[in-house]
Amino acid sequence: MWGRFVYLEVVPNEKLVWLNGFSNEKGEITRAPFFDGGWPLEVHNTVIFTDEGDKTRLALRGMPHAATADEIKTFAANRDSMKGGFTGTMEQLDDYLKGIKS
Repeated sequence: MWGRFVYLEVVPNEKLVWLNGFSNEKGEITRAPFFDGGWPLEVHNTVIFTDEGDKTRLALRGMPHAATADEIKTFAANRDSMKGGFTGTMEQLDDYLKGIKS
């Protein structure tokens, strides 16, 4: 699978904002290869980093971008699946950061 990420805002050590979606090898937006067309073409993501002393809190928010009512419904219905996927990704990031910190 291919994906396209378009960064809209980068504030070092504070915030990242981007649009992402599935694409073809040329970077042209395409439908997700699952959900039979019900997934939004693009998702608007914001990550906020907050300094908490010797730790950093990462808050991620993703919302359908320019989506139809059906795409918004599909996105909402899959929130638990996305939460599970992001939790696993963040756990891997945590393990990686612990490894390079040692």
